Formats: sequence, structure tokens, C-alpha cells
Amino acid sequence: MIEGTEFSSIPGFPEFFNNFLKNDNFITDIFSDFSLNISHSYIELSQSEDNLFTIIKPFFAGGTLSNYFKILSLISYLKCNKIGKLIIDDLCIDNMQLSGVKLLDENMDTVEMHFPSDSTKENRKLIKYRDCPADSIDQIENIISILSGFKHYNDIKLKLFEIYEPGKTIIYAFKNYLQYLFENENIDYIYLSELLNSEIVDFFITDELNNPGKFTDIVSQSFSYISKKGLNINPKTSIYNLEYIRDNELLKFTADINSLDKLIPAVMLKTFLIDILLPGKKICSPSEIGEEILLYPLFEHFGFNPPTLIPRYSATILPSDIINNLKKKHQDNLIFNLIFPDGMLQERHTSILYFIAAVGIEKFIKITSELINYNPDKHYSIRI
Repeated sequence: MIEGTEFSSIPGFPEFFNNFLKNDNFITDIFSDFSLNISHSYIELSQSEDNLFTIIKPFFAGGTLSNYFKILSLISYLKCNKIGKLIIDDLCIDNMQLSGVKLLDENMDTVEMHFPSDSTKENRKLIKYRDCPADSIDQIENIISILSGFKHYNDIKLKLFEIYEPGKTIIYAFKNYLQYLFENENIDYIYLSELLNSEIVDFFITDELNNPGKFTDIVSQSFSYISKKGLNINPKTSIYNLEYIRDNELLKFTADINSLDKLIPAVMLKTFLIDILLPGKKICSPSEIGEEILLYPLFEHFGFNPPTLIPRYSATILPSDIINNLKKKHQDNLIFNLIFPDGMLQERHTSILYFIAAVGIEKFIKITSELINYNPDKHYSIRI
């Protein structure tokens, strides 16, 4: 059973996101009388408008429901496009987030662990160069032991053992895990590092080096303008919107580095370049839609078409067996903890492993895939 609730009644969703859902012309209306105080810079780039894509980070075992719902959203639009492009960001570091796995114990308290278990905030090694550790099986067994009472615990444990094999790169294992979940879907998996291997990216990196602050100035003008209209979207920019790779580590750019093959675009410049390399429809999270609003004036400035933004699905999963068990114990407060663990919306908190172990991969995918029949303009509750 699937029921929808307006986003305005769900905590954690910004006002600009609610306005975006209510008005198809929300972004163009915002900038209807806006003009940049900077000369135009047109660039030649052949653009077709038939791309359908989204970007995800390589969280362990697929990550949280929000990652999963992004891919479901991509699948829902495959009837309009022959293929969906799933961009895997392999140019990021863990920062104790990609490796994190949050599960709920029988009291609905959060148990958080990491794979690999030696992950630290100080580790700057790009995820594309990190390997599954030699004791992967022991680490995985320790992580998911909290789920040992669930019916499908052994199935998911064996699949993780198979995919996160010692010596394989974590990014390769992540891709294989997604292919396992969505094996029948027409999805093209693309690593971000491959997508950004482009002359147009080199052009913008060179422009960023030669004109420090130019890109940031445009974003700042956009931010200042929308702030006066009551929209609070913080820009993520700096004088140089670049990062630097050295010895497979991602480092903050400094002005004395100028080797193009070691520089990559950072944050909002990276988002902008992905958009112009893949013009068309883009599946976005609420925060990504905010970023796109700030970037909107840049497309006209550089002579490109902005992407058509499609919000990803948003939902709370309610496993019937777990809820019925909690009700027998008359512990309604624990049901609330299932929906808002640690005060966060469930989709941003709990690993999909929790739900797959509870009901099985086939049932989980079958029931959640029914979201495809709904519009992504509400937050849904799904009983499985």
C-alpha cells in the first residue's frame, strides 16, 4: 500500500523545493528580470537533448533509500528515453560517509559501522583507488550481524561476500551491487572520471586558472539576487573551484599547481560541467535542485541549455512484520523511531540492507517499484 503526503508537512524539505514542485516555471520566473553584470562567453559544443541521467555517490551496499530512490526515478522515465545514464562519482573521498552503514536494532536504536572498518576523516584517497580489505568477509559479517534475526539475513550476507571480494576496488564492487539490484533495467553505468575526460572540461579548468573568481562571481550574483526574493540557498564556491589529485589523494587546490591532468572541477563547477556534457533530463535530490537554481544564470552566460530538472522519489518504508511486532509490544514510540531515526527522515538515514534483509530482495524491489506509477511530487509511505 502506498500513500502520499505533501512535502510541506514533512520536516527537512526546504521552501524552495516545495515552490519548485508547485510551479513548472518556478526557476524561469525567479530570474525573469535578472541579468549578469559580466560579458558573455559563448563556447562551441554540440548538444543533443535526449539524455536522461542522475548522479550518485558510491555508498557501501547501495547506501540509504535516497540513493535507491534516485535510481528508481531514473527507471521511471526510461519509457521516454531508450537508456538512462547513471553517473557514479568515483572522484570523491569517503569522509566517513561513503563507508558508513546505519542499521536499527530491535529497540529501533541506530547501530553505525563502517566498511572498510579503518575509515577515517583524514583519509584523502579517492574512492576509485580504494580496495576491499583482506578481511572483507569478517567485516561484512560484523556489520550486518545486527540483522541476523531477519528472515533474509543469510541471502544478503552471501551476496555481499560475493560482491565485496577482497582485492576488488570498492567502486567496482558498488557498481556490481547496483547491477545486481537492477539487472533487468536499461541503465548505462558511467564513472564520473570518464565523463569529465573532455576538452570542454579542460577549457573550463584553464578558464578557472586564468580568471580566478569569475565563476564564483557569477554564482554570487545569482545568490544575491535570489536572497532578495527570500530564497535561502547557500553557494558552494571559492576563488578557485578546483581540486587537485596527487598520489591518488584528493587535495584542495592551491594557486601554484597548474598541471591539467591533475586538476578536476570542484562542487558547483563540477555540477555545471556534468549538466552541459549531458544535456537533457536530470533526476535531482532537493538539495541538488537548490544548486541548480543557483547555477541557472550560468547556462545563458556560456550559451548552453539548462537541464530539465526532475525530483527524485521520496518515501518512508514501513515493514509490516516489524511494525506488527512493535505494536504487540505496545511500543508506538519505536514505530516513530523507525520513521524518523535519530530525528532524521528515514530515507536519509537507514541502509537499504535493513529493508532487504527484512522482506527479501525480490519483494523489496517489486513493491518499491510501484512508485513508478506515481508522480514524485509527494513523500510516500510504502508498507512492505
